[in-house]
Amino acid sequence: MRPLDVNVTWDDLTPAEQAEGIRKVPRMMERARLQLLEAVPFLSAFIMKIEFHPVKSNDPDDQTMMTDRYLRVYSHPVIMYKWTTEQIMGIVLHEIKHVAHGHFDRARQRNLKCWNIAGDVEINQDVIADGFELPSDAWLPVTIQCPEKKLAEFYYDEMIWPYPKGNTKKGCPIAKQKKKKPGKKKPPEKKKRKPKKKGPQKVWKVGDKVTTPTGMKGTVISVSGPDDNQDVTIMPGAANVIGA
Repeated sequence: MRPLDVNVTWDDLTPAEQAEGIRKVPRMMERARLQLLEAVPFLSAFIMKIEFHPVKSNDPDDQTMMTDRYLRVYSHPVIMYKWTTEQIMGIVLHEIKHVAHGHFDRARQRNLKCWNIAGDVEINQDVIADGFELPSDAWLPVTIQCPEKKLAEFYYDEMIWPYPKGNTKKGCPIAKQKKKKPGKKKPPEKKKRKPKKKGPQKVWKVGDKVTTPTGMKGTVISVSGPDDNQDVTIMPGAANVIGA
């Protein structure tokens, strides 16, 4: 069998190794479930809720183990060439603790990649303290230059990203890249309304039919005043009578 390598990818495996991973990993996951039931029985409600789902993907980012808030745990067949049986059990416990610690609800509006790492740092300490094994590249407080036994919220704000070497800036670098600097917004320009052109004013005469702005129809029965400022009296409903 190929030596374990945390950096191995699906494309590195031979067709025979790929077939073996597809066949064996589901059994390894179920065995990890039984071992955890014996080791941490107080988490049995979470352990029995797990649904294991195989992942078939050539994307290296998917060639791991992950969970959603409903404890649907997705595992890629390549993991049997990355981790020992003991490490797989530790990682299954790691995924359970993501849900048990409420990391999905606590994420809020944070950058999910950095939040996942902050959550990893929070729970990996517990997993190791409980006597379980994790891979050598597991995220720990020392990885991000932070103190132990803090919450994920603390690690998210205080983490010092290990890349590039010598970095001293605190906080999620991805979130900072996306954050736009506040600037003064220009007030929207007010559009000047063009004055409506006034057409020739209507000169009313007695007997003219008219419809008022309110929709009332009638007939002009008297007119007084100059043409540009007429005082008009309208008789509603008289249009059919005048001139009969």
